[in-house]
Amino acid sequence: MVLPPDDRPSKSARKRAALAAQKLGEELVLLRETELTALDLPEALTQAIREARRITSRAAGARQRQYIGKLMREIDLAPVEAALAAHHNKGVRAARHVPNVTGYNAAMKPLVGVIMGSASDWETMQAAATTLDALSIAYEVRVVSAHRTPDLLFDYAAGARGRGLEVIIAGAGGAAHLPGMTAAKTSLPVLGVPVQSKTLSGLDSLLSIVQMPAGVPVATFAIGAAGATNAALAAAAILANKHAPIRAALDAYRERQTAAVLENSDPRATIRI
Repeated sequence: MVLPPDDRPSKSARKRAALAAQKLGEELVLLRETELTALDLPEALTQAIREARRITSRAAGARQRQYIGKLMREIDLAPVEAALAAHHNKGVRAARHVPNVTGYNAAMKPLVGVIMGSASDWETMQAAATTLDALSIAYEVRVVSAHRTPDLLFDYAAGARGRGLEVIIAGAGGAAHLPGMTAAKTSLPVLGVPVQSKTLSGLDSLLSIVQMPAGVPVATFAIGAAGATNAALAAAAILANKHAPIRAALDAYRERQTAAVLENSDPRATIRI
């Protein structure tokens, strides 16, 4: 319903409301995955918040926060504000959703090792970490270069099973020897993620990983963040055969994907940034 001119909020009031919604959205980005899920937000908003965690570009991050603010203005903010107030009153300081070198959920025993050949690969590999967080799967994160730190790589891979790891996700770009050399030193499943390179746009990474000779397999995924996400989902599927909670989390994840598509079946109604 269109409000009469006298009843409409002023331009400054609308601007203040928009900024308040955006600021509240930024607080949500800082919450842990379990805390975010507990708020039971609309699926589009939840996915936008998760996407914001993956963005490293300042400009892209600003645009994503504006998009989140727009979505926030379409819902009742009172329950969200109350939930955040209760969260802060508990004396718990919200932590940014970025895993550190010992793993985001290091309090749990890691089941998945997420390794990469260079710190710059984290821009891609954080998609795997975010997906593992969404499924409440414990993991650890390491930079392990096949070329610069081969001894560290051998030690890491050889001791992975003994430390409780059950799957390793290895991302690398360029020559991309990390996944194959890791698989050579452990019989654990190794899931390779080709990182996009500047020279050949990741085609070199893909071929280096996917063309493993017979005898030492590496499961290879798509180039970039999509491959990292799917590697995490494949790791979850492997773990689900043994761990019932992970199986339930993976089933719920897929059900949410299905529901999101069915709820937005008309592309003309899709919200665009």
